[in-house]
Amino acid sequence: MKPIQTLLENRLIYFSLIVLIAFFFSLYQINIENLWYDEVASFWVADPNISFKETNERWLKSEHTPILYYIIIKFFFKFFGYDPNLLRIVNIPIFIIALIYFNLILSKISKNSLFIFFGSLLFIFNSFLISYAQEGRVFIFFCMMFLILINQYMLLYQSNKNIPYIKFQYLILFLIIFTILNTFIFSFLILGSLVFYEFFLKKNKTDFIILSSIFISIFLFILLNYQFLLNLIKFEAPIQQTNMSFYYNFYFRQFFGSKIMGIIFLIIFLFSSYKFIKSHKKNENITLLFVIFFFSYIIPIIYGFMFKPILQDKYIIYIVPIIICVISYSVTHYLKYKTQNILVIFLIILSISNQILKNIKADTNKPMFKSSIKKIIEINQSKLIFVTYTDNKNNLVFSQMQNYFKNLPLIKDKNLSIISKVPNSDFFLICYDPSNTYDLCLKDSKIMFPKHDLYDQVKFYQVILFHYNKKTL
Repeated sequence: MKPIQTLLENRLIYFSLIVLIAFFFSLYQINIENLWYDEVASFWVADPNISFKETNERWLKSEHTPILYYIIIKFFFKFFGYDPNLLRIVNIPIFIIALIYFNLILSKISKNSLFIFFGSLLFIFNSFLISYAQEGRVFIFFCMMFLILINQYMLLYQSNKNIPYIKFQYLILFLIIFTILNTFIFSFLILGSLVFYEFFLKKNKTDFIILSSIFISIFLFILLNYQFLLNLIKFEAPIQQTNMSFYYNFYFRQFFGSKIMGIIFLIIFLFSSYKFIKSHKKNENITLLFVIFFFSYIIPIIYGFMFKPILQDKYIIYIVPIIICVISYSVTHYLKYKTQNILVIFLIILSISNQILKNIKADTNKPMFKSSIKKIIEINQSKLIFVTYTDNKNNLVFSQMQNYFKNLPLIKDKNLSIISKVPNSDFFLICYDPSNTYDLCLKDSKIMFPKHDLYDQVKFYQVILFHYNKKTL
């Protein structure tokens, strides 16, 4: 452990190494898979070539997360170009910032160098966090905002109230609270947990400035997002009710990459929780994290049984840093030196191996649009491409798919044409079916184009390519 101890003593080298590793794994294979539907929708909303008014209209029409993330992407596209291959790149600096604030939180919880090092490594090698850093959706941004909020809250909790900049720090907290509300709706769970902690568990006096900041931010958010919230209440998300298997793993399988990894981390988390509860001197910051952990599960579960299911693993992505904090703290503070070192090395090797194995396997879980386009180029019989989404009856989805394909560099480079009407000549049809059954695609392909003969079809993951020839009289 001596080389590790030497590394920990040089914080600059240690942190630079951590950031470089995080940057590499979040960027590596980032576009190995094509965009899936939700990312295609994000790309459409964030079009930099339309006005902010139209962006707002598109957002209200198609999205169920607050608009802030799409505005950030829109500005990114304005500077770097409107390219689907750039959509996920936005999340790389967000992931790095999340890592920085995670480190700040660790240092506020404890000055133990091994604790900070251990927690940081588990964070950067977590396959769940990396996968959402590589997806053009809001969730890693939501995780980052959570970490920024908790860091600021801990800063105020530990600050000397007489220092000159305290008012400025409260202002910063207010802005962070308002920002996280405009990031994802599950931020209400986080803020509700802070309110509960302030009233019932905080050892020091309840901070009514913090509580006022929370309530004023919520009021402003509701006032400014009234129509969005109405749409959200009406929206029926395709989320299934939690079943018995959920209560055996609580998404730990998803959070840590596999069934075995999930079981190992769940067992160690339960053991860590037990050790913390039994300890005589409890770290207040860890207590706060436990409160957030508890309410992030119990409230959505109760709501799901009373009204409709709302809980998904990605919606509580911020739980992953909490789990890592609790495990890292208990292992490095409650276990004997030898046991501590064995467990630290074991979990680090396990996490690294899991992420490397995932990169080597490179499983396909998203539609293979580019493979179908490359097949069209290989066949080289027509440059006309008609794009559809399963049954082709949703005009909004049709517009989103058209926009995505028209902006693909592969389409532009090979002078292919994305058409919106059936031509009087040979053409290709790319049909996207997220179910990967191709049933609706195959059914509609026989009736949609009566003036054409189906020459051939090729199946890819979630995509089927049809080649149509014009009927000859």
